Amino acid sequence: MTAGIINIILLIYFIKTKNKKACITLIILGILQGLLYLPWMIYFLSQLNHVKKGFWIEIKFPKTLIEILGFTFSGNLEFKIGFVVAILIYSYGIFRIFKKGIKENKIALFCILIYSLVILSAYFMSKYLKQDILYYRYIFVVTGLMFLALSFVLSKENTKLIIIICAVILILGIINNISMIKENYSKDNKKPIDYIRENIKDGDVLTFPNIGSGSVIAINFSNYKQYYYNKSHWGIEEAYKAFGPQMGIYFDTDFVKECKGRTWIITSRKQNILCRKF
Repeated sequence: MTAGIINIILLIYFIKTKNKKACITLIILGILQGLLYLPWMIYFLSQLNHVKKGFWIEIKFPKTLIEILGFTFSGNLEFKIGFVVAILIYSYGIFRIFKKGIKENKIALFCILIYSLVILSAYFMSKYLKQDILYYRYIFVVTGLMFLALSFVLSKENTKLIIIICAVILILGIINNISMIKENYSKDNKKPIDYIRENIKDGDVLTFPNIGSGSVIAINFSNYKQYYYNKSHWGIEEAYKAFGPQMGIYFDTDFVKECKGRTWIITSRKQNILCRKF
């Protein structure tokens, strides 16, 4: 989408400047780009058709907007924190662009334009396709344009202001990394595994509605029958074979009929594995 929008903007510019040679070159290159993207587009359409049965992405306002603007500064923190920081920094940058004049800040303005058009295009495509595809992590690939625009504007500002903004970003980064290290290397991560290992009995069945926690359980208890309830219809059964052959994949709750004896239901909440048995 980003590549297509850039091409359209360039084409409009060349038409406006009456650069016929550049227009022809761009059209030829655009066709070649389209051919190169064709294999991906075919796969994209097949994915859309598959996830019509159910998908985990959902556009909700203002939640979606907060996530898109805030995720680059949030990390493991609340999105609202990143959103406030993003609004302050981006608003100041846009204000300075118009304050100093559009001609002097064309590069920054075009970066913001492309970034915004990608988000808007994804939103309208979601409505047209009747399948939400706008998600904050997917925007990361084009976020560099916002940073380029911000860097371009800040390069002309007072040194003290640059230091303050960079310090805020650095502090958020340090806090996020400390939080991530504590979470990933916490001794508590082993407690659910130890609990199951101490209480599981021969003939027990393990079930999970989340492949994240489920995959951890699958590789630690490969001698027990397992069922993954794929409620969101993730269409990558081939990949799940890595956790087989003891793991069955179901899109409905019919697997309950096969559960005999004690059955463990393992779910994820805030990245912690919760264990229940009945």
